[in-house]
Amino acid sequence: MAFATFNSADQVYDELKNEGVDLSTEFSYVHPTKTNNRSKKLSLGRIWFNTILPDNFPLVNEPVDKKKLQKIIRQISEKYEPSEASDYVRNIQKHANMLATFDPRTFQIEMFNPSEEWKESKRKFLEEAPELSLDEFKRRRTQLINSLAAEMQEQEIPFIEALDSKSSGKMNKETWAQLQVSKGMTPDIENNITMIANGISDGYNIEDYYKAAAEARSGFFIKSTAVQQPGYLSRKVVMANANIKLDKQDCGTRKYLELYIDNEKADGIAGRYALIENELKLIEDSSEFLNQTIKIRSPLYCLSQKGICNVCYGKLAESLDTDNIGILAGGAVNNVAVNAFMKLRHQSEKIKHIDVNFIDIIHKSPINIEELNLILNIEEKSIWAKDDIVIEIDRHEYDDLTLNEYPEKYVLPGLITIRHGADNPSYYSLPLNFEVNLFKPNDIAEQGRFLILKYTKDEKVIAQDTYVKGVNPAVITKLFDGTTKYVKDPRVLLDLIYEELPGMDLVHIELTVANMCRDKENKKMPARLNNYRNFEIIGVKNLPFVDSWLNALAFQDINKAIETGLVNEEEATMNDIERLLMRDNYRIDDWYLQILEL
Repeated sequence: MAFATFNSADQVYDELKNEGVDLSTEFSYVHPTKTNNRSKKLSLGRIWFNTILPDNFPLVNEPVDKKKLQKIIRQISEKYEPSEASDYVRNIQKHANMLATFDPRTFQIEMFNPSEEWKESKRKFLEEAPELSLDEFKRRRTQLINSLAAEMQEQEIPFIEALDSKSSGKMNKETWAQLQVSKGMTPDIENNITMIANGISDGYNIEDYYKAAAEARSGFFIKSTAVQQPGYLSRKVVMANANIKLDKQDCGTRKYLELYIDNEKADGIAGRYALIENELKLIEDSSEFLNQTIKIRSPLYCLSQKGICNVCYGKLAESLDTDNIGILAGGAVNNVAVNAFMKLRHQSEKIKHIDVNFIDIIHKSPINIEELNLILNIEEKSIWAKDDIVIEIDRHEYDDLTLNEYPEKYVLPGLITIRHGADNPSYYSLPLNFEVNLFKPNDIAEQGRFLILKYTKDEKVIAQDTYVKGVNPAVITKLFDGTTKYVKDPRVLLDLIYEELPGMDLVHIELTVANMCRDKENKKMPARLNNYRNFEIIGVKNLPFVDSWLNALAFQDINKAIETGLVNEEEATMNDIERLLMRDNYRIDDWYLQILEL
């Protein structure tokens, strides 16, 4: 045991510079109050910790974990005046950072000895990984992680228990697994999924480095789209729906939305009205309808001209004590979308790949597959032209992040619209809410901002094996911006948006979709009022101009709003948001004049 005098943390740092000395080296520690001037044998790490605590704070001679440190900080805050306690806590933070530069600590698998059986399993995994399917790779990797964790627990390595209890942060079980066991599956910029069998601590070969770099590029792409769109999207949805209020009178519609209730939807149907045994009943216990298809009253088919009636909307507005259900819907989209977008940067740690089955996707949607079969040959992993068809790509609907061109294909968000026929064309929308590989035909023309892709019989249209499961900002923006204008059934749009934003009450999406569907002859009239006989979808970006040019003025495009209101003399109405911005006694005529003066 070494002998030394330590009156400050700086003396500990000096001692650490000596060869053979680390934080576990034991010294004799003497302090006037902490040890009553008696010699106490302590590790250098514990001596350091006591030097950064107040002089009259009791001696700490035990391991200090997060829980213990929180207790110490609480004791300091209770024992000392606020300003003095704040200085002590800052001192602990400062020296913790300083010590990390002198004696950095990392966890390595070599801190304990894995069994020969585990080492052999990993060796075999590395050898066979190139030939494994994605599912088998994932299964074998998970098996390796769990077996190693079990061995660590048997050897009472506390680190693994900390990982199990830690749900977030820079280090969790998956991050540890990437470091010490296997990096896992990685998506590239085109959402192609590859596998890196080695852990980061094992070292990468050239191919592994290339795959990891492709994943990093994909992460930068996701981050660049994710941070831009959430606030913009939610603001559009709020302004587009701000005029929609709750109508306290039952509209009496006899049309219902048919829903298959899975675990996700079950949480959102309590408080809704459904047709049960030919009677309209309030759903109180949603678990009764799990794995069943039920008919539910919905904003999608509400016949109220004053907004959405309380039966089609359900009890949610009552629990939140508001009639402003349009603004409520925008807030819900904001909450779910922002959280979902911000989690995208962690996608590579929890990557989920889905095997593509175009036949199942279309069968599960409201799309009439018999009609599609007349013009397309739909296979499990690919779609081919059966007749002459055209796909138009409007470049204004994309940016350089969401429309990517490659020698043989375009990669773009789903919802591909197909045109068939020349004189009186029919339009069909494929309900694909993921990044799609759209292959180039032999005949491609450009007309201004449009790319015209002309496919003939037996040309490949779409093909891919898997896609990455996750929220796609480009797809969500496309859905809400109304680029699905050729969709013939509002349920298609409803399903697609809910697939992208699961976990929120479906009624918010139903309300938004119902508001986006407008009568073609009178765009101010929601198509739900004429049972969607002749409707078009108007994106939330353009709805303010349809409903009120004044609403649009508060929204984004001032020049277009003024032209609509003053030049075309269109009538203006105000929603609740605008009333907050403008006083009731503020005359609109005076406001016009002030605009003109600008």
